[in-house]
Amino acid sequence: MPEIVKTCKQCGIKDIVPETKISDDELCDFCRKRNLPKDILLHQRKHLTQVMEKFFIKIKEQNKFNKSYDALLFLSGGKDSAYLLHLLKDKYQLRILVFTAIHPLQNQLAQNNVEQIAKIGKVDIIKFKIDEKIYKKFIKKGTPSMIEKNVHSNNGCTLCDHLRTRVAYKIASEKNIPLVISGVTSQQIPIPVLMTEESKQYYFDFFGYHKMNKIFNHIFKNKLNNTEYDFDPENISLEKIPSTIYPLTFLPYSPEKAREVAAKKFKIEEKNLGYTTNCDAHFFFSFFSYRHYGVSIVRQEILDKLTQDLMLSGANKGVFEEKLKKAIFFVAKNKTIKIGPDFIKKIFQSKIKYNKKNKDLIDFSIRELGRLHYYSKYFGIKLK
Repeated sequence: MPEIVKTCKQCGIKDIVPETKISDDELCDFCRKRNLPKDILLHQRKHLTQVMEKFFIKIKEQNKFNKSYDALLFLSGGKDSAYLLHLLKDKYQLRILVFTAIHPLQNQLAQNNVEQIAKIGKVDIIKFKIDEKIYKKFIKKGTPSMIEKNVHSNNGCTLCDHLRTRVAYKIASEKNIPLVISGVTSQQIPIPVLMTEESKQYYFDFFGYHKMNKIFNHIFKNKLNNTEYDFDPENISLEKIPSTIYPLTFLPYSPEKAREVAAKKFKIEEKNLGYTTNCDAHFFFSFFSYRHYGVSIVRQEILDKLTQDLMLSGANKGVFEEKLKKAIFFVAKNKTIKIGPDFIKKIFQSKIKYNKKNKDLIDFSIRELGRLHYYSKYFGIKLK
């Protein structure tokens, strides 16, 4: 740990977090990219959109006389991937294979949304159920291993995502699908992701796949060789590796528009498009990130929304982060604490009311905090 810990004045991240650099202007690299002049950002996004659209045309031309899929799309059951499926099929006329990984923490709501979106969207779907024993072992042993090797602050979500990524890219590689697409947005990753042709192998360096692959191999040895989880890009020829694009990191995007499409086109009710359709372990995993790096793993747009709607006016995100950290640590030490709207109001010192406007926000916090000890027992990881 450095003698002096620097903190980004805009997002609150500290330079003890892996892969984080903060310059003398007190901004991290991500925030500096966010703050580029609007004309530069617009030019960059326009250029990337043109590159993507040319690549789509090339793929469709190559697959014109066969029944191959043009792309594999990660579908979580949330608004963003639903909106992206709408764009890819209706605007760009791509033949899409939808892939969804059902992990043990995924709720039934997400699975129902996936089924409905795929059915109405009239796309083929692969539903892969991640083995619970593999999942629990990878989380339990991978969490301390990531901290020890200083790989990433977002331990739980990164480990979970790595499992589904292995399976998805293996499927794409074996089926000769040239492109893998994700609904990750610019609110989650503030830099554009478009890696095609010769640059496609850099995806695995940029997102730390090789580092995670070493942890995976250390934990499972050779026991998962020749299974659905066996994907190592270093052992595959370049032409067999799919390209990767996250279109919503540079295309025009708004959560409101995504919700509208999910509701109108795919008939997903507003109440089924809450903060997380995937799982309720964000605060559990945040415990370890807070303990070692002082930052939460909660997705940026969730944190932004919580900060905006739960805090008193004028409170900044850094203050909110500290209160959230104290709340998680307090619940971790007190198994019998009763968590409800009054507890949330007291912790965040907010004048919020339990009404229709912020019900989802409060329920989200109650649910997440209330699951800390359940997941501690489930994974066999102590909250200490």
